[in-house]
Amino acid sequence: LPDSDSKGAEEARIPDYKPSAALVRAQQYIRGTGGVAQNCEQGLLYLHAATDKSDPGAAIQMAALYSSGICVKQDRVMAYRWFNSAHELQPANVWIQRNMDQLWAQMSSQERRLAGY
Repeated sequence: LPDSDSKGAEEARIPDYKPSAALVRAQQYIRGTGGVAQNCEQGLLYLHAATDKSDPGAAIQMAALYSSGICVKQDRVMAYRWFNSAHELQPANVWIQRNMDQLWAQMSSQERRLAGY
């Protein structure tokens, strides 16, 4: 997966996308930036709040975490499900589709069945 700066550039091409305050705060805790110490637990709390508000960037962040194993146990099925949620919110975002395709290619047939697609 590309780093978050690349992701941000792609998201910026989607009209009217502005990350929620909860997503910004979540990223600060996950990365340990913005004057806060790195704290996965706190970051995930903010991230879940952002996903509850249908923030596509938050779904992308969740997918990236599950794909990489940062702050959560690595899980390609969960990563794919989160990318799919983001894709449903931003169907025109080609970056999301590319990452879904790349992840799908890495998944076993069992993981694909578990992903439900």
